[in-house]
Amino acid sequence: MAKDTCPRCDGDGTIKCPTCKGSGHVGIPIISEVAEAVLGTSDECTRCDGSGEVRCPNCGGKGEV
Repeated sequence: MAKDTCPRCDGDGTIKCPTCKGSGHVGIPIISEVAEAVLGTSDECTRCDGSGEVRCPNCGGKGEV
């Protein structure tokens, strides 16, 4: 049986991270830059590890359903 392309990710297997909305970062940019410079902390999204994408929950990252 042929599998269909996943409609949620269009067959890519990944979707835009819902936590950072695809930016790879969380927080207010200017405050984050200051915090990183002064405190050595990063505003990188921990859900997607800064990539801006996460595995599609609909197809489990396979791109097919």
